[in-house]
Amino acid sequence: MKTLLCAVSHGLYHPWVQILKEGQERTWLTNPVPNNLEIVHYHATPVNSFLQRVDKFHEQIRWSNKYLSSFLKFTDNLLLGSLIDYIPRIQESELLQSKKRVLHILFPDTYLTYRWKLLSLMKFFIENTSHDFLLTTTTASYINLPALSRKLNDFENNDLYFGALPYTGATFVSGSNRLLSRKTVESILNSKRRFSIGIIEDVALGKLLYNLGILPTFIPIINVPTIEALKGLSNDALKTNYHFRLKSGSNENRGDVELMRELHFRMCLLT
Repeated sequence: MKTLLCAVSHGLYHPWVQILKEGQERTWLTNPVPNNLEIVHYHATPVNSFLQRVDKFHEQIRWSNKYLSSFLKFTDNLLLGSLIDYIPRIQESELLQSKKRVLHILFPDTYLTYRWKLLSLMKFFIENTSHDFLLTTTTASYINLPALSRKLNDFENNDLYFGALPYTGATFVSGSNRLLSRKTVESILNSKRRFSIGIIEDVALGKLLYNLGILPTFIPIINVPTIEALKGLSNDALKTNYHFRLKSGSNENRGDVELMRELHFRMCLLT
């Protein structure tokens, strides 16, 4: 039987902890877990409010224009280049309790440093599990566990870079729904020096895998930003898709919890 580790990434900041506690833990995380799946949560070390503002400003510069973005990329590589081979240690979390196992990656938790957070998880996957596949997903995600369990039958134990197309024309898989084979994870770890520091993590991973000759296989991303959008999803779509991205509103006013509960209510009606 093919098996998978479903790893849910969190930041211990508002509103993500609330979405985990009031959304995920009261919906899909209450469901029975199929025998071929294992669920873990992972987070890195939260930074103080000043560094959060710096990280937010950093991301604003990244998306401002190509000239500033190029300078920022150069600066990031210069400042953090000495850590390109480093993989942070990981331990059981004492900062977050959940229904499933929680891993604490001992590295600052920011957008800029997400590369190291992912590498640490991958090393844990290889060294501490025997699963065939790794799914990385996020706090604002709802996972249909039976559909995910069934989906594993479609895959072979070779190179696999599979998941949601974040937008039309993208060349990388969305970090909210990214499924990798064990062989692909091993290739990433062996080539971590080619995993760019100055590019946002999901794009950088796509570039790395392209250079390794591992091309993405895309499925449509199922975004559910409103109750109306949820009502527009057919029962067949709910039963057959294993991932739903519930991104509603700004970080200061998220509606993910309400959406997650409404989606869960519909899922329960189908069983």
